[in-house]
Order: sequence, then C-alpha cells, then structure tokens
Amino acid sequence: MVCPQVAFGGVGGVHLPLRILLKAFLRIFALALNKTGNIKDFGRWIEDKWTWKMQLRRQLFDWEREQWKCFLAFLDNIAIRRLIPDTIAGSFDLSGMFTVRSFSKNLESLDSLEAMGHCDIWQDTCLPKVEVFAWSLMRGRILAKKVLTHFGFNVPSGIECSLCKSGVETIDHLFLSYSWTWRPWMGCMGWWSVVCCSAASIKAWWKGWKGLCPSAKQERA
Repeated sequence: MVCPQVAFGGVGGVHLPLRILLKAFLRIFALALNKTGNIKDFGRWIEDKWTWKMQLRRQLFDWEREQWKCFLAFLDNIAIRRLIPDTIAGSFDLSGMFTVRSFSKNLESLDSLEAMGHCDIWQDTCLPKVEVFAWSLMRGRILAKKVLTHFGFNVPSGIECSLCKSGVETIDHLFLSYSWTWRPWMGCMGWWSVVCCSAASIKAWWKGWKGLCPSAKQERA
C-alpha cells in the first residue's frame, strides 16, 4: 500500500497482508461513512501509537458485531511506525524486490483463489493472450449481449443470440450450448473415447475437465 509520508499527514511505511478487505468484511464496508479515504482518515496518533477509528452510519446489530470484532482484530495485527518513512518493497521475495514470478507464486497459495478453481489457467501451457481470454471467460467478462445488459448497456437488437437466433446470448450459450462451439469439445471427447453431456455452465465444465482427460498431455492439448 502506498500512502503519504509522515511529514505530509501519512502514517509511514506499512505492510498489509495480501487480502481484499472489502470482500472479507463486506458488511462493515457497507456501513462505513467514508469508503474512499486514505489511511490517515481512519485513525490518529496517540502517544506515537496509531489508533484505528472507523465511523459507521449507524449502531451495529448484534449479528454484525462478530464481523466488526474480526475486522478490528485484523487491523490490530498491522504495525504502523511513525518515524519510518513510506517505502515500497516486494514482500514475496527475500531480496525485497518485486517480481511477477514471486507475486504469482504467492497468489497461487491463497485459499480464496484455489476455491475459485481457475488458478491452473496460468501454467504457461499456451499463449498469454489465450490465458487472459480463458481467465476472462471464467470471470464472466466476455461481452455477450446478456452481460452488456447486466452492466446497463442498451442492446437495440435484443439479447437473442446473433449466431443461432434461438436462445439468449449468454457466455455459457456462446461457448457451450451453441452447436458450432460445442463441436470442438465433442471432437476432443471423441479422440479420448469419452461420452458425456454438456455442463450447465462454463465454470462447471472447466472444473470437470480434468476428470474427463485420460492423461495430462491430452488435458493440456
């Protein structure tokens, strides 16, 4: 995290664990009065010790207090020192230098990403642009008509599939149920002598893909 130096109202160098607080403490974020402030806006120095102070828009309900306690406990584990200037360092490598390789290895170790089931996309088995496309596909970021309307775009031609004219143009439809895109999947399964039916979604299909492949070589192919 980059913040102003102490001389300019900052709080000095601080190392925050690789964790997205908004997702971990979604309810607290929803109740926060200030959602876009800097670190200096969420506490103050008391006798050279940084004390966190968050302002919420209302009193917490009983069922929200447990998450609030976890949030404060998480912040209390972060040590902020007043006399140390702001610095930027790569915490994933012993040298202190940031490298994409060390960052990627650390990212792969996170349970939250493993649960998503997409980490095996980044294994250098194909061109980078293909990996990026596959990641966008898993994250639902391919601009099918249904996705466009979800983000508020007006689609004059409607959300009917532009290719087959027989269904809603969703990501799953374009890459699974549409007849022309289903043919390569059927070709692979015919090559492996495997018989199966189409999955309900592209995510489910990706998750079950390893179980269908007879060998690691065919899986990569």
